[in-house]
Amino acid sequence: MKKILLLLTCCMLAFVFASAQQTEKRKQFQQRKLAFIKQQVGFTAEEEKAFLPLYSDYSQKRRAASVKLREIKKNTKQTGSDYEAFNNLTVQTQLEDARRLEAYYQKLKQILPAEKIYKLFQAEKDFKKQLLDKVSKKRQ
Repeated sequence: MKKILLLLTCCMLAFVFASAQQTEKRKQFQQRKLAFIKQQVGFTAEEEKAFLPLYSDYSQKRRAASVKLREIKKNTKQTGSDYEAFNNLTVQTQLEDARRLEAYYQKLKQILPAEKIYKLFQAEKDFKKQLLDKVSKKRQ
């Protein structure tokens, strides 16, 4: 009995440790991305102060929608009706993403000039491209 409890405790600790590592990696990734964006856009102190909470909120909502869709995809059985339901959900999620982007853009317009919004969107694309290039090079 004691061995089982010890084993369960070890498993739980391993899970907690792995989860904490994953959370830390995600935070580090977000910090690198944010540093890249700040450097590319060149915010003033006031702009950065207004931008950071807005960007954080937007990023969290996008990530939550993405996680939700992945979970549903993972649990989708491979039948015709399930595929159709998943396809409909995918389209709905993309429409929600577009509405979320539009709302985000409207808020950005209140705190940043058009040039910096353009640089922000470009920096996000450039960061993603660099990340994909890095992954591609690792695979070779």
